[in-house]
Amino acid sequence: MRMRLPKSAYSKLLLTPPVQYLRNLIATFLLKHPDIIKKLPSKRHFQRFGKIILFLFLGLAVIMVVFRHPLTKSIMNLKIDAYNNSHHADLKIGSFEFKGLLGIELHNISLKPQDGDTLLTIKNIETHISLARLFMFKLGLSDMTIVNTHISLIKKDTTHTNYMFLMAGSKSEDTTSERQVDLAVRYDRLLEAVFSKIPSTIKIKNFVLQANMERYKFSFNLPSLNVESDLFH
Repeated sequence: MRMRLPKSAYSKLLLTPPVQYLRNLIATFLLKHPDIIKKLPSKRHFQRFGKIILFLFLGLAVIMVVFRHPLTKSIMNLKIDAYNNSHHADLKIGSFEFKGLLGIELHNISLKPQDGDTLLTIKNIETHISLARLFMFKLGLSDMTIVNTHISLIKKDTTHTNYMFLMAGSKSEDTTSERQVDLAVRYDRLLEAVFSKIPSTIKIKNFVLQANMERYKFSFNLPSLNVESDLFH
């Protein structure tokens, strides 16, 4: 809703000392430099400039839409390779396809350590990407829907698990004879990495978690879970 001031209000505003001082200052400057008015672009020049900007924007948008699949694939492969190398992991995405202009759907995602059992499988992820962030070679996601997620936590002993690689990341130098792992720092790093990357709005359907922790086993199934504005429902 737009509010308009009455004409009397405009008249009073023009008569205020700050506005009068500014008008006098501009008028004095133009009188001393009359050539500036002649050098100002005409209305036709502004229209031509606006058309050029519009055509450039439309051309850039068309290029982004036409080449979005190879561009997205290239960025995705770079991200996957970097993650696998830094975490000694085996992250795979079976295929992906675009839905409409900004929608993207990923199929058959799996994650596991390089030498270990599968930790995560996801049948389908549907989300929206930002063309602006894609142009900057970044993937911005929003409004995500995840279908058929299966997480399997396996711990055979203190040194053989299929999930501790998530907290490895880059190794820091340590010259002490006995290296003690600060689990609090690792868990904080893991949570920050996860929650800083996921969108604020997510719908999860058919989520299954199973754990086989040496002698202890448990599992649960979550039919649906909604996350809106970083709040779980």
